[in-house]
Amino acid sequence: MKKSLVKILGHLILLIMLISIVGVAQAKIEVRFTFWGGKEEKAAYEEMINKFNTLQDKIEIVPVHIPDRYEEKVLTMIGAGDIPDIMAIGGAHIPAFADRGALQGLDLYAPRINTEVYYSTAIDAMRWNRILYALPFRMNTKQMVYNLDMLTEAGITPPAPGEAWTPEEYRIYAKTLTIPGKRWGSGFPWWDQWLIQFGGRVLNEAGTECMLNRPEALGSLKYVYDLIWVDGAAPKPEEMAGQGNSALFMAEKIAMFTDIGPWYMPVLNGITKFKWGLGLQPGGSGEMEVVGLTIPSGVKDKQRDAAFEAIAFLTGDPRSQDILALTKTQIPCLKSSGILFAKQFPGAELFIQAIDMQIPQYKSPDSRAIGSLIGEVRNTVLTSFDPVPPEEALKKAYEGINKILEGTK
Repeated sequence: MKKSLVKILGHLILLIMLISIVGVAQAKIEVRFTFWGGKEEKAAYEEMINKFNTLQDKIEIVPVHIPDRYEEKVLTMIGAGDIPDIMAIGGAHIPAFADRGALQGLDLYAPRINTEVYYSTAIDAMRWNRILYALPFRMNTKQMVYNLDMLTEAGITPPAPGEAWTPEEYRIYAKTLTIPGKRWGSGFPWWDQWLIQFGGRVLNEAGTECMLNRPEALGSLKYVYDLIWVDGAAPKPEEMAGQGNSALFMAEKIAMFTDIGPWYMPVLNGITKFKWGLGLQPGGSGEMEVVGLTIPSGVKDKQRDAAFEAIAFLTGDPRSQDILALTKTQIPCLKSSGILFAKQFPGAELFIQAIDMQIPQYKSPDSRAIGSLIGEVRNTVLTSFDPVPPEEALKKAYEGINKILEGTK
């Protein structure tokens, strides 16, 4: 009797031990992933996360969607010790986080990273001071959209596929397409894009020198000023009546405009009143956004390794990046998935072609303060009811940015 009882107890203990071992083996490491975006972006990212979570049994990505004031809230989380394991970050903002010591470089994982699978422009946007801080996740290049019916009526031939008008051609056609009191040839011209299209930049690539004293800066600012205030080929602030370029385009109040990202496609595809087309931005260049995934400082050991494994899948596996391609509104950073994106709608290939023609947003630890000064140029020269001369506004911005840069040296 005693032997039987001992035997039974032994079996129970063994069973408990086995259950415990299996339980430990099945326990997943949870990694929290913070990101921003609207309803469509959130749905796509959650689909990518679910794909990863179901393909393996070691790591569980927990999505943390922060729809507004993203940077501020993430920094608050990190400051309070509530550190996410994976963080979405714009390439332009990597220096600010890195210089605060808030990011880990990915040098530890260099042997496991094949940078050749990503677009080179995207991977370069993830570096600061020669350190790779993130792997590229998604990007947005910019295009020009035009009302094909209006161009045809005016005898204007759209740019050939893969070719771009010059800025001067765009200006001539904008004036031709303008009918006073009825429509403008061009939408409101955002100077940030035209600066790049003219071959200029706000800062040099290292983020150490302001480039607004170059001829391209003044030339581009005077160009957009003239489109509005001299040519009358683009709407003045009060004439827009609170509407954006897309609304004016759909209402047939403007014939064409630039700075079109792929997120506009659902709106454009809903147009049935007229024919429209896409073209490369005048000058061929422009400023593109690149978003990467990084690991904040403070994430260590197994948690950090799990975070990297998740990032490697989300950014570098076609099973994940193809989901972005199929949204038709977000460009994958993985080359093979970019090929899939190019097949999603007429003109999609232009967004991919532009990757090698456009440049990422400028980078600086003080990008927010510098951006404020750039915004002041726009406001005083382009959107003010009493515009400041371009030379005056640009000189003020150049001096202000130099003071900021001096403070960081």
